[in-house]
Amino acid sequence: MELTFLGAAQEVGRSCIGIESDGLRLFMDAGVATNRDTPQLPLQNLKVPHAVALTHAHLDHSGFVPAIFKHSKPPVLTAFPTIPLVNMLLDDMQKILEEKGLPEYFSSTDAKQMNRSFLGLPYGKEYEFFNGSLLKLYDAGHIIGSAQIYFKSKEGSLLYSGDINSVQTQLHRPATIPREEIDYLIMESTYGDREHPDRKKLTKEFCKKVRQGLEERASVIIPCFAVGRTQEIMLILLENGLIDKTVIDGMGLRASETYLEYPSYLRNSEKFEEAFSEVGKCRGGAERKKFIKNGNVILCTAGMLDGGPALSYVQKFDAKGIATKMFLTGYQAAGSNGRMLLEKGQLKINGKIVNYIGDIEKFDFSAHSGKKELIEYAKDMSPKKIFLVHGDKDQMVALKNSLIEEGLDAKMPITGEKVVL
Repeated sequence: MELTFLGAAQEVGRSCIGIESDGLRLFMDAGVATNRDTPQLPLQNLKVPHAVALTHAHLDHSGFVPAIFKHSKPPVLTAFPTIPLVNMLLDDMQKILEEKGLPEYFSSTDAKQMNRSFLGLPYGKEYEFFNGSLLKLYDAGHIIGSAQIYFKSKEGSLLYSGDINSVQTQLHRPATIPREEIDYLIMESTYGDREHPDRKKLTKEFCKKVRQGLEERASVIIPCFAVGRTQEIMLILLENGLIDKTVIDGMGLRASETYLEYPSYLRNSEKFEEAFSEVGKCRGGAERKKFIKNGNVILCTAGMLDGGPALSYVQKFDAKGIATKMFLTGYQAAGSNGRMLLEKGQLKINGKIVNYIGDIEKFDFSAHSGKKELIEYAKDMSPKKIFLVHGDKDQMVALKNSLIEEGLDAKMPITGEKVVL
């Protein structure tokens, strides 16, 4: 069995791992990095795959999938909710590329062919390839439909964590721990050197700050990832009596409508339906005008502030002299607008760097496991070898050292590296 790390090696973004085993070529994920002016693509130095297995819908894992269909028509194996969410995010990606005048790395024809090739799999259901190799998906607890990929051939077995969260949230159950024998583990390391704060205390502090903002007649802007974070924060605001002050805007609204179609993938679908029925909904720029006033909670994309209605609200509130508070709720990748806001208090809007004059706070509502959970997860698998992916280098080094201290064999592959198992 041979692995090739085509992306997300000592970096976050463009996850893509090639497997060659007993004549089968499989890609696990095929994403793009979107936190740069131009999307970064995975390396393309392997033959086209016989199949693609997709962990979840976020573009850093799925954004390159349609480009594969320029030269091949492999089945794309993934959980059912991932399929419509991938289409939604890719549609938005195409619009952004067009607006920025950037080269399009896939066409509408490629996307249509991809949709003909999607094959939804329930968690735990075996899929057998032509050579007898097996693949199964296990709930990863990250977003709706997120999956760990278990692969087994006569040459060995491996588990790819994808993005994983082993802590229960308002929205999702914790990740399922596979009880298969695992020879090799490919594991994310996004938070490899830190623990997340206690969720209950974090939620209490977050809601306290939201209330303070409203009492001060400020508008609270909460940039959120469209898929996962928007829905989690919406439930938190419902549980804490703030949903009637909240408006949802941007792709998070469309994503939430998709969530309603897959209630069995949610921890409490009735609560989610209640939250969505009560939240205010903004469905476009014309409607946005009526929410440009004091005292609203604006739940909107983009989570890293690289586009979306969040930047439009910043401009319009500023123009009207309305005080704002910006509450960031997730990971801010290097090079993103959100990272620049945290480090310099500045935003890039319409190509210009502007100073943000409101209050800024960061709340760690991560949908990824922290250091402790990642170590426990690896120990549960007890593999022969661990390959760390999907993390900034300092996070990865810290996690690698911790795993070695636990007696585990952990490696940090570089992009383009081939490993024969």
